[in-house]
Amino acid sequence: MMKLKRKFALAAALAAALTLAACGGGSNDAVVQAPPAAPTDGVPADATASTAGFMTYMKALVASSGEGLEPFDVAAVTPPTSDTEDPVALE
Repeated sequence: MMKLKRKFALAAALAAALTLAACGGGSNDAVVQAPPAAPTDGVPADATASTAGFMTYMKALVASSGEGLEPFDVAAVTPPTSDTEDPVALE
């Protein structure tokens, strides 16, 4: 009778250990992406590298909602110039 109780206790302990081990880790494979940077967070490198990059940056500034953004001084940005690229139309 004592052997039966010992085996039952061992089986119960083993079942409890396996149950707890199975619950240990959850896998979350979803990649959390950072929110896109606001245009006023800083001037990207491509905005000063080409006229097309500069125009893309300026369009993003104009399109951004000014309600929740900090003021940004664009006077510190030097627009790129090119002798070989065609002029870019303002939209």
